[in-house]
Amino acid sequence: MTHMHSNSHTRENMECLCSFGIDRSRAIQLLQWSDDNLERAINAHFDGLMSTDTRVSPANFTDKLACAIDASTIDDASDPSLPTTQLVHPDLKNGDCVFFTLWKILEMLGVRAPCKTKALNAAMVRNTLFHYMEQHWFQTTPNGIAWHDVVSLAHNTGIPHHEQTEYGIWSTDPTDRLIAWKNERDSLFGGESELLAFVLYMGEHGVKIKLRVWRPTELGLVLVNTVGSVSGSIYADLLHTGVLDTNKAHMQLLAHGKFAFAPSKKRMRREDDPDYEQLNKK
Repeated sequence: MTHMHSNSHTRENMECLCSFGIDRSRAIQLLQWSDDNLERAINAHFDGLMSTDTRVSPANFTDKLACAIDASTIDDASDPSLPTTQLVHPDLKNGDCVFFTLWKILEMLGVRAPCKTKALNAAMVRNTLFHYMEQHWFQTTPNGIAWHDVVSLAHNTGIPHHEQTEYGIWSTDPTDRLIAWKNERDSLFGGESELLAFVLYMGEHGVKIKLRVWRPTELGLVLVNTVGSVSGSIYADLLHTGVLDTNKAHMQLLAHGKFAFAPSKKRMRREDDPDYEQLNKK
């Protein structure tokens, strides 16, 4: 999976750090240490890379998103119909498009935004899923594959050869893999392992979601991946465009099924009101 670099603004980064319960002086230290990289700053805080008396527990790291999900009344009606158009919802083009697409799913399901901007909500999803993956690293997924194997395949053993040459091949040891992943994860784009983490994370919060990933072709949309197989799931269709395994690849939520755009309403004018017409005839 291609690597990226963060380009979030300092003020937004500061706001995001403080929203996780990190005090302002600590946030300034983290941003200076991480060269204003939001993901590195957050991970450094919770990994204890900088000693401080103001550290909060990793559990607080996911509280904002978890509380927002649990406080929502989500309509779990299923619509398995296949998309027929390529209409998409708004996107984010800062390298976190996958995580913003997942946030857009939550938003469309009625989850209130914990943060004020698209970039911050995407960053919250990103780091929540990273925390989930780290907590389950030595466990297996529902299909019996170890989490460290899933992540390694998505971000190391299954990546293009030139990236393996640049970043190196991870060890087969789970602990060594965890160290390697934590060293690189702040520069990684979201991929299949993060989609799986999202589905399982949501399942633990009582929301069954099935993701379908589509690629556009001259003949229409082609289904290339399905994540989640629980019956009665909410179907969310994702459009994956651009050149695979490059920084040109992009993902957006298709406006289909449960996530279709609301029908536009015609603006009502007084002359369209029958009572208005009758009144003027008198």
